[in-house]
Amino acid sequence: MARMTVAEFVARTLAREEVGFVAGVPGSGLMEILDTLDREGGVRLVQVRHEQVAALMAVGYGKAARRPAVCVGTRSPGGTNLVMGVTAAFIESVPLVCITGQVPTKYRWKGAFEEADLAEVFRPITKFSVEVQRADRVPDALWEALRLAQTGRPGPVHVSIPYDLAKVEIQAEVLAPEQYRPLHPPAPDARSLDRAAAVLREARRPVLIAGGGVWMSGASAVAVRLAELLGAPVVSTWQKKPVAETYPLALGTMGYGGSAAAAFALRYADAILAVGTRLWDRTTDEFTFQPAPGARLVHVDIDPAVVGRNYRVDVGVVGDARLALEGLVERLAGRVRPDPGWAERCRLAKAAWEERLRRRPAGGRPVRPWDVVRALRRVTDDATCLVTDSGSYIHYAAQYFPARQPGVYFNPNSGSMGFGLAGGLGVQLARPQSRVVVLAGDGGFLMTVQDLETAVREQLPVLCVVLNNFAFGSIHTRQKAYYGGREVWSRLHNPDFLQLAQAFGVWAVRVEEGEELEGALQAALEAGRPALVEVRSEDLAEESPLLQRWWESGQAEPLLGEPVSA
Repeated sequence: MARMTVAEFVARTLAREEVGFVAGVPGSGLMEILDTLDREGGVRLVQVRHEQVAALMAVGYGKAARRPAVCVGTRSPGGTNLVMGVTAAFIESVPLVCITGQVPTKYRWKGAFEEADLAEVFRPITKFSVEVQRADRVPDALWEALRLAQTGRPGPVHVSIPYDLAKVEIQAEVLAPEQYRPLHPPAPDARSLDRAAAVLREARRPVLIAGGGVWMSGASAVAVRLAELLGAPVVSTWQKKPVAETYPLALGTMGYGGSAAAAFALRYADAILAVGTRLWDRTTDEFTFQPAPGARLVHVDIDPAVVGRNYRVDVGVVGDARLALEGLVERLAGRVRPDPGWAERCRLAKAAWEERLRRRPAGGRPVRPWDVVRALRRVTDDATCLVTDSGSYIHYAAQYFPARQPGVYFNPNSGSMGFGLAGGLGVQLARPQSRVVVLAGDGGFLMTVQDLETAVREQLPVLCVVLNNFAFGSIHTRQKAYYGGREVWSRLHNPDFLQLAQAFGVWAVRVEEGEELEGALQAALEAGRPALVEVRSEDLAEESPLLQRWWESGQAEPLLGEPVSA
């Protein structure tokens, strides 16, 4: 035990935990902690221009690095600005640590300047939220927060520290992480794995659904081994690509705006192994997906509250995805005879779906969003990370940007507009040797555009590709389809993106013809600094994947001409 201030304990513990960074905006409630972090060193400090960006950066980092970064906010203004990003981490099961200041304890509950009950604000959107009332309890609170953020289903945590407590000296020890949290995830029950293996051993038409938990647990390689053992296609959940799509039977994403090949396989599967997924409305196209009559569902997740929540399961397995998949490989090796006919039908479905994608028109003016993604895939290498904002174009990203490695495809499942640039900065901090490309619409990009300055100052060479259709495209499409074309708040009057980017010191170019795309993107990637490519795009309601219903009867069968016999 040694004597140190609360602020010194926080700084030394975060350094010992090797958090990715601490990001935020300075404020009076944080001054002692920020000054100590700077003086102590050991943790990268990243100043941003809005706390929302700090939280979304931490989400991007947590997705890419599978460990937490820290976002901070001063008292009520800065603290409440973090809420949207912390909510995204909660929805998307991303480890994140949020630290906020608070008014001095002698002013608490007096309606003081910038006073709000931040512990209550964050409680519904975190795994743990506490305001520390005594200096000597800060170590317990911070250890508990770091433990919960990274154990079980990952998620955000929040600790609020009153300003005066940060200066108080305490007797404390800076523990190694393994002294306050387990370093190994929980193993699934052997009996559950035996039952799951029995279902898969009997299956003739198995399908593996790989959710985000496959990536977060480091199970991508073993998922492919199991799929190869079973002769099973792999389907990714909505906006997740945890398995490299170089696997011949990787059929793309399922659900809303997903792959017809994935829908085909799922419709005719007699056994579905869903790993690390909640099977929520986006993945199941608003819960309209139903397994074939007699099909059996094995659901694996680290969170017992998820297994069987939305779909009746035949076998539920609670535990770490990697350990569960390894256990299934061990039980099934040499005991499975894959049906080559099933694998061949799935290959045909994949080829037919890819041919349909190739038939979409190319080039011309205005530029279509799928042409942008096609061009990006041509000019980037396998390690390039694609980070999207929230908008209808994300479906084209899923279709036209095959992930040649696991963990290079990042989308905001929370629907958080503004995530693109902010999340891209976080991914770039996690992957300093990789290229990071942000794909955003004009509406979402302008919500966090001020942090182009952060990219320049921190020398984070993200490439931002902005699809500018002067509209909130997804909403505009829905208004066309369902509200008689009445445009309510969906049209935008935008600034000149080139002048705006250049004012921040960002390399920038505008593209208005499809034939110009590849050259412009290549030049941006070679600029060696933060870059922006504005693409004058369009919103085609008739082409929007929001209007496609691949789960509905009759949509997948025409790919092959005849259904699979049950």
